[in-house]
Amino acid sequence: EGFLPSYLLQLPATIEEQRPLDLEAMRSGDAEHGDSGESPSVTIGPAGSSDGDLEGFLPSYKAQNTVFVNGSPAPYGTLTPSWRDAGSKTVKQVDNSALAEYLIGSETKIVLPESYWPKDKVSWTTQCMDHRENKRAKGNHTFKCVLLESKSRYMGANGGASTYEAELSAWHVRNALEQQHGGHKTLDEMFGGENRGLLGLATDRLCSAVRSTAARMPGGKIRRKESSNTMGAAMIGMIWTAMACDEHGQQFAGMRPVPRSYYDIKGRPDEHLWAEACDKEIKKLFEMGTFTIVDENDIPPGHKSINCCMSFKIKKDGDGNILEYRARCNADGRQQEVGSYGDTFAPTSKFSCIRSICAIAAQEGLTLYQFDVKGAFLLAECKERVYINLPGKYRLPKGKVLQCRRLIYGLKQAAHGWNQMFVKWLLDYGFVNVDNDGVTFVKNVNKDDGTQSKILLSIHVDDGLAACSDETMYKEFIAAMSKDFDLSDSGELKWFLGGKVEQDRKKGIVRLSQEQYCNDVLKRFQMSDCTPVDTPCEANLHLAASDSPPLDKRDAEVVRNYQQLIGACMYLTCFTRGDCSFAVNQCARFMSNPGPTHIAAAKRILRYLAGTRSLGITYKRGAMDPSLLSVGVKTGPNQLSASADADHAGADDRRSVSGWAIMLAGAMIAWSSKRQPVTAISSTESEFYSVSQCALDCVYLRRIMELLGYQQTAPTLIAQDNNACIFLVKGSGMYARAKHIDTRVHRVREFAAGDKPEVKLYKIAGEYQPADIFTKGLPRVAFQRHRRTIMGE
Repeated sequence: EGFLPSYLLQLPATIEEQRPLDLEAMRSGDAEHGDSGESPSVTIGPAGSSDGDLEGFLPSYKAQNTVFVNGSPAPYGTLTPSWRDAGSKTVKQVDNSALAEYLIGSETKIVLPESYWPKDKVSWTTQCMDHRENKRAKGNHTFKCVLLESKSRYMGANGGASTYEAELSAWHVRNALEQQHGGHKTLDEMFGGENRGLLGLATDRLCSAVRSTAARMPGGKIRRKESSNTMGAAMIGMIWTAMACDEHGQQFAGMRPVPRSYYDIKGRPDEHLWAEACDKEIKKLFEMGTFTIVDENDIPPGHKSINCCMSFKIKKDGDGNILEYRARCNADGRQQEVGSYGDTFAPTSKFSCIRSICAIAAQEGLTLYQFDVKGAFLLAECKERVYINLPGKYRLPKGKVLQCRRLIYGLKQAAHGWNQMFVKWLLDYGFVNVDNDGVTFVKNVNKDDGTQSKILLSIHVDDGLAACSDETMYKEFIAAMSKDFDLSDSGELKWFLGGKVEQDRKKGIVRLSQEQYCNDVLKRFQMSDCTPVDTPCEANLHLAASDSPPLDKRDAEVVRNYQQLIGACMYLTCFTRGDCSFAVNQCARFMSNPGPTHIAAAKRILRYLAGTRSLGITYKRGAMDPSLLSVGVKTGPNQLSASADADHAGADDRRSVSGWAIMLAGAMIAWSSKRQPVTAISSTESEFYSVSQCALDCVYLRRIMELLGYQQTAPTLIAQDNNACIFLVKGSGMYARAKHIDTRVHRVREFAAGDKPEVKLYKIAGEYQPADIFTKGLPRVAFQRHRRTIMGE
């Protein structure tokens, strides 16, 4: 520590998880009295002193959020590094000043017993802020402390909980320490690093890194002046980072929020939480009979043991509150040799099917539910010989390995095995697999009164979304599943695949949004406080490859950040935010080598999201496609409609952009914004390509709707603003203009022909064509008009 500036070891640290002070109550004096209105038992504290405002102490209202937010108090600012020396002594071996300075410097939290406040009947967790010699106090010393939290909860005269100050005598502090930890332990043994605050941990880590760096330098010397300046600048930056993290609710400074590996959890402030999660995961694996311990000599020739690793995740609710720290043991599937495993494909639910079920629920008044199968992959039998080694402290004695009796996460065949097992269970229970896709199911039950109950089900790996008209029928289904699976029944659907779901059965409304995901993306790319804009891209935007830098000058860091940004936005556009599809599609074309204009366009998308975080898709009972209403056409409930458009030769390579949307219950359930694979030589051809792609998805969703039990009684109407395209689909001549078009595109003619056509085009004015939003950048007024149409606003 010789080359470190002394002030670096005097810097204060924040109090973790301190509740904000009730400033108004403190300024008015309400916080200084208990419920009885008698003497201020909380503020003055058990020391019994009558002077509530001691000279030289920091006023309580200055301790808001962090103790030293308005400057450190003078006594603390003069602490010397010698306060650490008291850590090797017991409470009885140190004098009052050394004890107080240790408590302040290490940010120690002390639990004061309930006997100190017999009238209030609460115990307090407190932290020392200041101290002074006081001959009137018991023990001849006074400790100024902040009372952080009480147990049970203390309610002040104003009816709310607050953070208070207390003046404690040295006897009260020593007595509390001995009751809590015993008198035989040293101060370091009592507290160690567990109670170190965020800034204190950051400071220790940085100091340790600098010392180790200096020790490895040639000659073991470092210039004193340079080290002081460098260390000071680094420390100031570290402290400001930690204070910013504390202000914004972050738990860490200078480290990842979630560890990357098992060995990354060591030394973290939340190490004990992740260690508990790892222990819980390993215990669950053995309780489920996942492994059998065997000798290495029993491994057949041609097989080898596979290493495992831990992955970590913080599970949060829809409001971003932490629910659980999760750890999962994963096999390293990369070590599996080809031929040692079977099929690996496992389907996942399509967003269009999920949205269709939500739209049907709004129209029919169904209730949406959610369930989750815990440890899903571990339930499927492992048919191949797989041997693994657990990570870290969980390693077996030498010569022993684990043979998998069940599939574990990370194995290439795990997802396929689970899907096959779960699909078989659902079919045995009476469900029918819709379109044989392995993820969408329906079950109909005829009642004695002539009515019919049904469950619509969509499976995404181990998460299930169900829409049911009969609560009793759904409870019976969940009870049957609980017998064979470890099930987590979340009740009515509120959160699914990162999206918030709001439903009102009486009004017939289901709304999907991703506000929390938008906040996470903006925070991740430091755009939370950016200036919002009204559109995701400029009007008539067409990005060009000429704006990309030369390949030999591209910055790998810029490319990586750009790819992550666009990837994060893509998930939004796939689930609930189709209004951003065109802008994201344009930016995604330059993922390998973005230029300044491409980066500016990507940032504009974030600025648009910042102003529309809560925007979502709203399905309503009885709502119709506004495009149909604009031409005086009405359709029945649960009938699909669509619109398709194209922007001809707008890009620098003269490729056109197709855009289409399929509507149900007043909002879109499927959409697309994509550059066409060929160069169209006329606007008619580009529109024809767009209509063809739209028709294919219309036919698919018509089939899904009918299999779910909702017949399509008429052709699906597709809005089109190009007369020539409409005539071309009908087959009304124009062969010379269509003979060069790929034959597969002409499939749309078959869909629109015959006695029972599946699609039918109708003419709509260009200004009312909602698919325009997927083909080009629009002015604000036109963009917002089309957005209201497709989002069901």
